[in-house]
Amino acid sequence: MDLRSRQSKGKRISPVEVGMCVGGIAGYFVGQLTGAETICTVSGFLLGLFLGVWITLRRNPGEERPH
Repeated sequence: MDLRSRQSKGKRISPVEVGMCVGGIAGYFVGQLTGAETICTVSGFLLGLFLGVWITLRRNPGEERPH
């Protein structure tokens, strides 16, 4: 998926997508340091997912977002 073509259509990258990517990458590096790569990567991914959803809901209270 090309980010430029996606942005040209007027769609912005959502906080959920950013949170999942950043959380997964950060969790992977924490896992490399601690020796528990899988659980840290999954935990970081899920934490990023929940933070992204929370930010999205806080930013648009009561507003339905089209998918």
